[in-house]
Amino acid sequence: MAHDGSFLQYRSGNSPLHKLDPLTKLAGMLAFSFLAFGTYIAWMQSLVTLVVLLIAFIFGRFRVRDLIAATWFFGIACVGFIVIQSFTLPSSGPVLFRLFGHSFTTNTTGYAYAVGLRIYTIYLVSIIFIRTTSPRDLAVSITEGLKVPYRIAYSFFVAMRMIPLMQEEMAVIRAAQQVRGMGRRKGIRGQLQNLRQLMLPLLVRSMREAGTLVHSMESRAFGAFPTRTFTDVNRMKTKGKAITLALLALVVVWYVLVGLNIIHTQYIQ
Repeated sequence: MAHDGSFLQYRSGNSPLHKLDPLTKLAGMLAFSFLAFGTYIAWMQSLVTLVVLLIAFIFGRFRVRDLIAATWFFGIACVGFIVIQSFTLPSSGPVLFRLFGHSFTTNTTGYAYAVGLRIYTIYLVSIIFIRTTSPRDLAVSITEGLKVPYRIAYSFFVAMRMIPLMQEEMAVIRAAQQVRGMGRRKGIRGQLQNLRQLMLPLLVRSMREAGTLVHSMESRAFGAFPTRTFTDVNRMKTKGKAITLALLALVVVWYVLVGLNIIHTQYIQ
């Protein structure tokens, strides 16, 4: 996968994840998100994150630098969340270390770590799904496989297409402003001014793109008929059904074990 700075965009490829149907990948994204939500224990959350990373590298054929480029900012935010939670939550459990007069304990720090890592894991799963799933195939699969009205399904297509286009448009606007001698200011106040100079032309451009999209859809009689016929449908095959059922069973069993208190997912205060 070539890195071009636009990480919220589908990239064609020949990896096993690319060849998998969109509904199976959608089920996988939801399953791992539910598994991440179902634990507050550090080592359990680390295991879920590790599995997601292995899926990205082995089955999605992600490169390390691409994954870092796509998640570094969110990762820093999660680290900040962990630090703040470790400082503000009531201390519980044995003391790990002391810093600035504050005691960092196993339970509190572990809880903050697990929650922060959970947020990162869900974001990571979403990135994997977006980078390996064609928006068009997703819309068609939702329409044909889940019997969702195509007007609703195509909203996913438009959303997945517009986000990377806006990223590219922001890069074009920045380049055009620099050519005209509008340098980038430093500092917090300067960053706010840079953002203001960027938002207005981006808003105008987005409105133009939306108008073009509406006229294009109207010229193709989008919404004129209750159903649409698709010539190429990426249907869920036997392998996809088996993976989906296995993931569903895993999530159900996990939450049943948690509900019966057989698996303890919270720290003992």
